[in-house]
Amino acid sequence: MIPFVVTHNPKNEKIFNVAKQFLPILHQSPSLRSLFKPQDFIHSRRQLPNLKKLLTRAKFTSNPDKTFKVSKCLDPRCGTCPFILEGDTFKFKSGHFFCVNENMTCKSKI
Repeated sequence: MIPFVVTHNPKNEKIFNVAKQFLPILHQSPSLRSLFKPQDFIHSRRQLPNLKKLLTRAKFTSNPDKTFKVSKCLDPRCGTCPFILEGDTFKFKSGHFFCVNENMTCKSKI
């Protein structure tokens, strides 16, 4: 079986049918005839990365006792330091808490 994987796109709903329609062209070649049989294709769709997948990581810390925090870089020319809230947990207005999972400063890169 050969998976025919396509990234999901509503505008390309019939791409699998078109590919299957032109399968007889591959059967005209004696070397490809043995590789591609009509029942061997499986239609499969791949999901595009969504915002959640782009923003989250599946990373587990090896040392759960280690605490992470947000701190200022203390550069006298930094314009961000006055606005940084230092700490290891933050409480939102909704009452939810956010625990920092990596050390961060004004100069941290994503």
